[in-house]
Formats: sequence, C-alpha cells, structure tokens
Amino acid sequence: MNRSTPRLHAGAWWCWGAGIAASALQTTNLLFLAMLASVVLTVASLCAEEGSSAHALTAFAKLGVFLILFRLVLAMVFGSIEGGTELVRIPSASLPGWASGIRVGGPVTLEGLVGAFAQGSKLAVAILAFGAVNSLCSPYRILRVVPAALYELGVASTVALTTAPFAVATARQLRSARRLRGRPTRGLVALRYTAVPVLEQSLDRSIQLAASMDVRGFGRAAAVPQKDRRRANLALAVGLACSALALYGLLAPTPSRWIGAVTGAVAVGALSFSLRALSRASTRTRYRPDSWDRWSILVCLASLTGAVAVGVAASRWPLAIDPPQRPLHFPSLPPLLIFAAIAASAPGIQRLTEAP
Repeated sequence: MNRSTPRLHAGAWWCWGAGIAASALQTTNLLFLAMLASVVLTVASLCAEEGSSAHALTAFAKLGVFLILFRLVLAMVFGSIEGGTELVRIPSASLPGWASGIRVGGPVTLEGLVGAFAQGSKLAVAILAFGAVNSLCSPYRILRVVPAALYELGVASTVALTTAPFAVATARQLRSARRLRGRPTRGLVALRYTAVPVLEQSLDRSIQLAASMDVRGFGRAAAVPQKDRRRANLALAVGLACSALALYGLLAPTPSRWIGAVTGAVAVGALSFSLRALSRASTRTRYRPDSWDRWSILVCLASLTGAVAVGVAASRWPLAIDPPQRPLHFPSLPPLLIFAAIAASAPGIQRLTEAP
C-alpha cells in the first residue's frame, strides 16, 4: 500500500473478517460463497502492504481446500443422500445395533457430494477471510487497541495468532535453503529435517519474547483502591450472568424475546463499567495509536450490515440461502446477498478511491 494511502484501523480489519465469516457460515449457496471468496482475494491483493505476510493467506487457503476435501471424503465414506444420482458404489460395512443410524460405504450420489462441498466451502471461506485479515493487519496492531483490562489476555491471543504464520515462514525458509543445497524438500525425509528446526526457532522466539516483555515491565499494575476493585468485579459477575440470560432469551423459542434484549443491555452496561474500572490498574501507554477515520467506521458498518443482510435473506428466501440438493439446480441470488457481497468489498473500494 502506498504511504500516502491511510491505513484502516486494526479493529476495522478484524470486523471486516468477522462479518465475512458470519455471512459465509449462514449459507450453503455456492454462488454467494464464490462471490465472497473472490471479494476476499481481491481485497487482499489490493490492500496488501509492503512487507505483509502474503504467505499466511496461502496457508489459510490450503487449509480451506483441505477441509473441503476432508468433508467430501466423509460424505463418500459415511454415505450420501439416498435416492439421488448414483456416481459410484463403494464397499459397505455392517455396523452393530447401537450404531444403526450410521451408514458406512454404499452408493455415492452427486447430490450428496454437492451438499458436502457446500458445507465445507462455507467453513473454507470463513477461514480464508481470517487468513486475509492476518496477512493484511498484523495481530500486534489489534493488541494495541485492546482494553487495558484485557491486555494480558490480548498478549496471549496475539502470541497464539502469530505462532502459525511464523512457523509457516520458517518452514518456507528452511525449504528454500534445502532446495539451494540440492536436498529433498518433500516427503518424510524433508519433514524430519524441517520439523525440528521449526520447533527450535519457535521456542527461541518465545524466550526472546518473554525477555522483551520482562524488560518492558509487562504485568506492572497501578494502585487501585480495594473498594473500586470489588465494584468492578461485582459488575463483571453481573455482566457475565446477564450475558448468559440474554443469550438464552434470544435463542430460546419463546415469545418473551424482550427479556433477552433487556438483559443484553444490562450486560453491555455492566461489562463496560467493569472494563473501564479495571483498566485503571494498567499503566501501559500507546505510541501513535490507530485512529478511527471515516473509512474505518464505514468498513465496520458495511461488514456488520452485510452479515445482517444475509440473516434477513435467510428468513425471506430460505431456499436461496440453503438450496436443496434434490433436485439439483443453479442457486438463485437474492438482492440482499448481492448487497452483502458489495458491502464486503468496502476495503477494496477504499483502496481504489484513496490511492493517488
């Protein structure tokens, strides 16, 4: 990305990824999932910064392909939709009476494979979205905007999120070094001489990170009156309890949905008060914090609106959101799904309009 082009806020990037994942997980419409995957890849290519870890997106894409293939294998082994277009018949096995609901082997139908492909594709698109976020926005940037009360949890999450990309980069470097020396880079022999150095470098990186955090005074807390701590902990307990009640009230099939809305509002207020009070104990500072500009806010709103649009489309056009596998037909695309795909492309639009 050009230096004159403003960067999106880290929270906006992760909100964008979460919105695409939420949209993908609500549907098995292959046409819409293909549109979301195209949007993710296009945004990743347009908004890539200098020195960004593009290989992380490749690793997540390979993981998504593996999940799709694994889902297809499961559909073939444990049976497909009965009464469909039979493609092949594999040997079947009889199971004991306690596993009578499970079928192993038998006919493999086209409809069953299409359904399995759709189920695996929606998970693959969600993984691809978070892979794009991981390559476009460093987890260290999102750590800087985490509330002070959750800073330790944010550090642990950041270290966990950066472990996989770091291991992938290390493995690529080791394979390149072995290729230059004329040694094999595939198979069990290469894995034997690659796994141990990757693990060793990961452990060395953990030790260096721990030493760096210790030098910078990680975990240092300010003096907070005991009375304020008790109030914050009480508000935290109330917020968590109200969150559980709100989740039950919103998901339970009862007419009293207003209970979930009221307890949800109470939970938001209590948790906000608790986080604000507990943040006073943190003495960390932020150097050049990211700012929420108009494009960052617009990307967040567009991502959330797109996910909500898919939910609304699920209630109005259920057959378009989850197309039936029998009989097979080309999936339709309601206007709300088109709007959700356009909303997901907001970062790419920002890059095109702001670039010189």
